[in-house]
Amino acid sequence: SFTLGAFLKQMMVRIPHDSTATFLNKRLTEYRDQALVDYEKAHLSDKYDDYRFLSKEYYEGILLFSIMETEIWNKALVDSVDLENFYMSAKENYPRQKGTEAIVFSSSEKQILMAVADSLRAKPLKNLLSETEKQSFTDKYTDGDRVSLSIEQGYFVEGENPNVEAVSLDTLMEIIESGNSAHLVVILGRYDDGVEPLKNIRGRVMADYQDYLEKQWVKQLKSKYTVDIDSKTLNYVYKQARK
Repeated sequence: SFTLGAFLKQMMVRIPHDSTATFLNKRLTEYRDQALVDYEKAHLSDKYDDYRFLSKEYYEGILLFSIMETEIWNKALVDSVDLENFYMSAKENYPRQKGTEAIVFSSSEKQILMAVADSLRAKPLKNLLSETEKQSFTDKYTDGDRVSLSIEQGYFVEGENPNVEAVSLDTLMEIIESGNSAHLVVILGRYDDGVEPLKNIRGRVMADYQDYLEKQWVKQLKSKYTVDIDSKTLNYVYKQARK
């Protein structure tokens, strides 16, 4: 049902001072067309099965995403205490081989590494560089398109990087020359076999924690809601699918 009042309400918004029968008919035609379009949109699901199935799929997908975000993803991101407790309960899953956490600046020009070393003596590094900090170093020693400084960093297992291995045990920063290149090695820590610190593998632990939360959530759902499968109907569907 579409009332005269609804039509007049729309018409009065746009009515000119010199309204005429022609104007009235034009507005009525516009109102009728819009009413038909609105009705069609409101009944798409009734008329078209594919549209109804797709709409339901989107609705349920968004609903599931919202629930997963609340029950799993946000918990792992926000609740640092629970994340640490999970890490402590599963530390054996994160073994660490003997190695060194280090930053290696490499260049074919030794004087560049000496300049970097001077800047680091004034402000020593305590952690691995962020992407912004790495970019800042490389930009400073870029001449046009020629990058004169490269940076490699991370946890180097014993025997993995010869330049890191070449640094004296009592030294935290040293320039190692190798062939036509030189390497400024900054040692952040040396470690024996043990467990990876949470700060080094936070992303990995968070992913494992989310997986754990999801399994616990599904387990709770299964205990709360019983799923009954109609074997007769399921077998019928299988047969129709094979055809």
